[in-house]
This record gives sequence, structure tokens and C-alpha cells, in this order.
Amino acid sequence: MDSGIARVALGIGLLLLAPAPATHATADDVRVGSLLVLPSQSKTIYNAWGVKAIYLLTERRPLLVVSWRLDEAASVEQAVPAALELQELCGEDLAVVFVERSGLDDLEMLRRVADRHWLCGLALWTSDDLPGTDTGKTPSFVLAAPDKRVVLTGDPLADRDALLARVAEVIAVRREGAADLPDEAHEAWSALHAGRYDQALALPAASAKRRKRGGPGDAAAAAILDEQARLLEADVSNQLSLANELTFGGAMSEAGGRYELLSRRMKGLPNDDPLREQADSGRLSIGCSTESVAECKASEKLLVLRIQLCAKGPSAKLAEALKRLAADHAGTHAAERALFLAQIAAR
Repeated sequence: MDSGIARVALGIGLLLLAPAPATHATADDVRVGSLLVLPSQSKTIYNAWGVKAIYLLTERRPLLVVSWRLDEAASVEQAVPAALELQELCGEDLAVVFVERSGLDDLEMLRRVADRHWLCGLALWTSDDLPGTDTGKTPSFVLAAPDKRVVLTGDPLADRDALLARVAEVIAVRREGAADLPDEAHEAWSALHAGRYDQALALPAASAKRRKRGGPGDAAAAAILDEQARLLEADVSNQLSLANELTFGGAMSEAGGRYELLSRRMKGLPNDDPLREQADSGRLSIGCSTESVAECKASEKLLVLRIQLCAKGPSAKLAEALKRLAADHAGTHAAERALFLAQIAAR
């Protein structure tokens, strides 16, 4: 078993052993098998980095959409904390989107979420009515596989054990590929998530080998491997695009860390491989010793204030500090992000 899957499975096992909270009536109105389509770009789906290209945070990841209300005890005291715990456990193997359904506007919702110190992690937050996610009850959830087909819906409290079990299953699909894929595809997906990108991106050679062999089923397997090779390359390209997008949200330090990691993972690829060239170029272009020094310094200061908002919640003092940062570093992406965060920090 992939070490990442084993880690998630162990964590989910521990959650299953924990006492279940008080339950709420099960909601199961969203059809299993339907396709969830989130907007590819959005200014109203909040994430810690300020990324507006939402697809970069959800592409080929299992998706858990939790409907909740700030004026409902079952949501605030149980459902949301449990889903945040699951997000922390699964990391980037699971995209969790919280849809607040009491009618609050985005800023007021985000202020109250910040008050509870919930803006610290990878989760996404919105007050938008995302199509195909409203079960008609709260709290409720919709869980989709990496291909965004719904695999389970229900109440995150009453159906907690079933949810945890299915989350483990869809994460296994993300990390190893669907069960009916050829062995070469499973090996490639496992290599990708182990950071061995040269092996993961070598799938076209396995496809060519199948075609050359020409045995029973080889032609069909080769076609499947071709499609999986395309998905693998798209996954790596998506990671590069996310690193680039982070710079536009004033998160240059996070962008630099991602470029550094991607560059290391691509060391086994040829020097002229386009993906490796992008990673190396991105790594070298980010930093306070480069031409983007103004953005870098603003981003570093913004990170400190973002951590304060996360850890301590909104305050007038923090709002003023964010406004000062924006004024002192006008024209940077970090300044634009600081002004938005100042609205959340304001009381």
C-alpha cells in the first residue's frame, strides 16, 4: 500500500474509533453518479492563498462539499470541526469546500469563520450556492471522486463512518488510479505521489511497449495508458500552474516552496524537458534577490499578518496593519490581497 494511503487510512481509522457526535436527520437528495462542476475561476470561493483559479485546487482531487449554517449548533460545534479535522488529515489529497447556507454575505461569513480560527488550513469557503451540492438540509455533505462523480451524500454526523470509509477509497483512486487500470498505470500514479516524476511520466514508453508486443488486449491497454499519460502530465502541469498562480495572490513564499519541491522531483527528467524547464525557471525567478524583490518583501510581510488573522482572528489593529502594508507596497499582488484581508479583519 502507498505510504500516503496508509497514513490516511490510519488517521481515518482513529477517527472511526472516536465517539460519534449527536446526529441530525440524514439528507440524501443529491443523486449519486451525478457530475459536480465547480467554477474554474471564482472571486467568491475563499482560500488561504487567494487563488482565484479554483480548478487548480480541485483538479483530480476528491471533493467534499459540506453544507452548513453559522446559526446552527450541529454545524458549528460538530460538522465543521470534524470536516476540518479530515481536511488536515488528508492534506491536498482531498479538497474540502464549506458552503454556508444561512444567507450571510461572503465577508460576514469569513469574519465569523476567522473568529473561530478556521481560516488556517487548506479548506475553501463560500456563501455561493454551488450547483449540485444543495441537499436541502444542513449539515450535509456531497463527496465526489477525483473525476467529480458523486459517490456519497448524507449527513456528516449520522453518516460519519460511511463518509470516512469512502474518503479513504477515493483517495486511493487519486494516488493509485482506478482499480481496473493496467498495472503500468497504477505504478505510474504511485510514482507520481512518491515524488518520482521521471518514472511517473515514462508511461508513454510502457504504452509503446504494449503496442509493439501486440498480444491479446495490448492495443486496448495501450490506449488506456495513453490517456493516463495525458492525465499524469496534466497533473504535473497543474502543480506548476498553481505555483505560478500563488504569486498573484501575494503568496510568493508558498510559490517558491512549491517550485523548489517540483524542481527537486523533476531531477530525473532530461534537462530540456518542458515541465522541468518550467519548474527550474520558476524556482530561479522567485526570491528577494531577484527582479521581483518588491513583491517578495511585501509577500513576506503579508504572510506574518495572515498568520495573525488565522491564529488570533479579526481585530481593528490587524485591519489597520493590513491597510498600511497595502499602502507601503502599492502595486504589488500582496498589497491587493492585504486590502481584501483587511475587510475580513475589520469588525
